[in-house]
Amino acid sequence: CGRPAGAEDEEFAFSAECAYFEGHPERTPAAMAELWGQADSWPRKEFRARTEEGHAIIAAAPEGSIGYLRWNACVNSACPGGSAACVGHIFVSSSHRRKGIAQQMMTAFFKQAADEGFRTACLSVEAWNHSARSLYLKLGFTDAGEVLIKTLEAH
Repeated sequence: CGRPAGAEDEEFAFSAECAYFEGHPERTPAAMAELWGQADSWPRKEFRARTEEGHAIIAAAPEGSIGYLRWNACVNSACPGGSAACVGHIFVSSSHRRKGIAQQMMTAFFKQAADEGFRTACLSVEAWNHSARSLYLKLGFTDAGEVLIKTLEAH
């Protein structure tokens, strides 16, 4: 599960970013749509940068895209050595949740990051997001305060 994202996935990526901000007081659907419409907006820049780096993964089903994960190299003092492969966003369409899609995308991310020489993965997850936190702990992440971290196996 998972293929590199391409330009054709930009609209799906936008819907995934919007879903993350659903209910946010400053990131209303109208505000996000306006932001997405700007050629130099951060969501577009982020998607294009991660796609260009090969750090965006799409999960697909016969009916189309159903999941999105983007990651980048980052520096975090909680990580051994200070640098890590950091998940910036992961999203699975509501009709495909609890079917292993996020786990499959995370597994693809672990392999890709390890193949690129990263030895640590990290991510942030909201305290209220119990299902995501449970998945990440199941996948071997440990709580390091502000972030969850995982040692990657070399491939």
